[in-house]
Amino acid sequence: MKRIAIWALALTLTLGLFAPGIAQAHVRVFPTDTTLATSARRVSAGTKVTFSGRILVGKKKCKARKEIQITRNRKRFAVTTTNGRGKFSITKRVRKPGRYRAVYEGFTFGAHPHNHICSSSSSKAVRIRIT
Repeated sequence: MKRIAIWALALTLTLGLFAPGIAQAHVRVFPTDTTLATSARRVSAGTKVTFSGRILVGKKKCKARKEIQITRNRKRFAVTTTNGRGKFSITKRVRKPGRYRAVYEGFTFGAHPHNHICSSSSSKAVRIRIT
């Protein structure tokens, strides 16, 4: 009887050490970067300009089908959504000059206490002038 108890204890300890146990809480942050390019930088008022770019991050869940805001002088100008690879493109009429940026608000996913955070980011400003 003693041998069975020792074998049972050894088996329990072995499974406890090598089998997956209770998941540990963690927070994982995925840093992002956003790019922006335009089809033209000097245009006449009312000309259509294509704004395109992408979200740069290794985690697909952070970049696929996410909302991107195009801002002019820090005010919302247009909104679009990325494709499955994190790329976006939108064509709008430009009537006013300014500094345009692509802004990604970020995204949080995972069940508590496992938080995964895609950080927010914005592109460098692209200056569009009206001639």
